[in-house]
This record gives sequence, C-alpha cells and structure tokens, in this order.
Amino acid sequence: RGRQPQELLQQMLTGVLAVLTDDTLKAPAQSQARLERLARVVAPSFDFKEMARRSLGHEWHRLTPAQQEEFVRFFSPLLLQSLVQRIAYRATTSATGYGSIPTTVHYQRETIDPDGDASVQTVMTYAHEQTTEAIEYLLLRRNGAWRVYDVIVEGASMVTNYRTQFATILRQESYDALI
Repeated sequence: RGRQPQELLQQMLTGVLAVLTDDTLKAPAQSQARLERLARVVAPSFDFKEMARRSLGHEWHRLTPAQQEEFVRFFSPLLLQSLVQRIAYRATTSATGYGSIPTTVHYQRETIDPDGDASVQTVMTYAHEQTTEAIEYLLLRRNGAWRVYDVIVEGASMVTNYRTQFATILRQESYDALI
C-alpha cells in the first residue's frame, strides 16, 4: 500500500503516453479528440476541489458554501484544460516540429507522510528535444484514495501560480469579478 501514489501516477502517465502515441489521433484534425481523450485519462487522478481550495488560499474560508461550490464548478474545467493543454502542448511543439512526447518517465522519489500527504518526483525525458523536465506531483489521501492536488514543474507550483493571480484579482476587484 505504500506505493499507491506512484502507482496512480504510473497508471495515469501510461494512459497519457498511450493517447499521445496513438497514430489515429496524430492528425491535426484529431487534436480535439486527442485533448478529450487526455482529459478522460487525467481527470480521475486529480482532486479539483482541493486544487480550487488551495488556489484561493485564505480567501476560500471567506466564501459561503454555495460560492465554494460555484468556484469549484467553474475552476475545475479550467484546471483540467490547463493540465491537458500543457501535456498536449509539450507533445506537439518542438524544434523538430514533430512534437516531443516523453520517451521515458523516471520515478525518482516517493515520500508518504503519516498525515496522508505524498510526493512523487519524476523526470520526463523527451527524445526529440534531448531534454529532461522535473515534475513533482503532490497528493493527498481522501477516503482511502490518492489524488493529485498540485503539480510542480521545474520548481513552479501550479496552485501557487493560480493563488497569486487570484489574490491580485480579489484584492483589486471582487469574488464576482474573479468568477
């Protein structure tokens, strides 16, 4: 059971690679179908409510339960699109023009805290670009299942990036403006 977070990511990333290497989805006309398939593979591994909560930071507690639900409902598709677009963008743009699909995913380290948090550090290797990219996944266990709540790419946290943007909007405008 100690390997569950890494197993979740291995299953998800194997599914992502299967979509990206599927010859029937490589044509430009298939880009929307490819994105939809990637979304179906990626979504079950993420806790979008937790990502939304952490992205708002302390502002989350100032919202009513109805506003919290509304925010999760609006923000979840944006998060999923952002995750999928990032995967697809890296896979379809490179110096060669052929896309750079990860050829290997190295699972460097998995840590599991007794309080139910986990971290899995990976390094993606891209053949066409002959580069690597460090990606850390932060997970938590809820109701016995592990889900990702943040992705840190080359040291940049997705949640922190959104929190910074949202804090600016909330400070200068309002929750309604953010929505």
